[in-house]
Amino acid sequence: MSLLEPVFWLSVGAVLYSNFGYPLVLLAFAAPRRPAPRPEPTPDASLPSVAVLVAAYNEERHIAERVRNLLTLDYPADRLHIFVGSDGSTDRSIALLRDTASDRVHVADFARRRGKASVLNDLVMLATQDILVFTDANTSFKPDVLRQLVGHFVLPGVGCVCGELRLVGNGGDNQDHVYWRYERMLKYYESSIGALLGANGGVYALRRTAYRPIPADTIVDDFWISDASAGGGAALRLCARCGGLRIGA
Repeated sequence: MSLLEPVFWLSVGAVLYSNFGYPLVLLAFAAPRRPAPRPEPTPDASLPSVAVLVAAYNEERHIAERVRNLLTLDYPADRLHIFVGSDGSTDRSIALLRDTASDRVHVADFARRRGKASVLNDLVMLATQDILVFTDANTSFKPDVLRQLVGHFVLPGVGCVCGELRLVGNGGDNQDHVYWRYERMLKYYESSIGALLGANGGVYALRRTAYRPIPADTIVDDFWISDASAGGGAALRLCARCGGLRIGA
């Protein structure tokens, strides 16, 4: 038997396990457990301050609507601030941002393009709020998403909360294909046993104290940030009621 034959079958087995075996094992461990209880509604006076962070590059198609969506969320205005960092944009993104005329929107115009990781690091340095919420320029939040996210932080051991991201097309057609449904299912069951590995980049929240600066060459920033918070001993949870829509590609 050739040496390549066992390597081939091990490779096939690894692919089959990751796509079919792992979900079955995960389901077997997670099914007997009860879902984590929903947090009780938090009175406005007790809600933490929130900074929503958006790193953007040439997002003139989405940025104005993204900011409008954030400004109209159901959250006390004096406790919600929005920080947008332009990563060397060459389109009308900055001009559109400056037309928002809100003292709750803070725009950082970085002239040199350095990458998303560096922009996020700088935005975190500018923000002083208790909870950091990360999102993208082409994402839209449901009105109550911030209340739902921050509600989980009443538990001191929770450092990061991941929302549920749904994909839609520019025309509103549903692109929530089989792969993304599969991904969401895995996150749901991983969260139920305290083994969630990473957050959805379009909608997740983090305690400011759990943030760790991202290396400048980081590609998958959402995984790095959420994994670093868990590495510091803080739990990562899924909030199935924290909805966000990602528009387009």
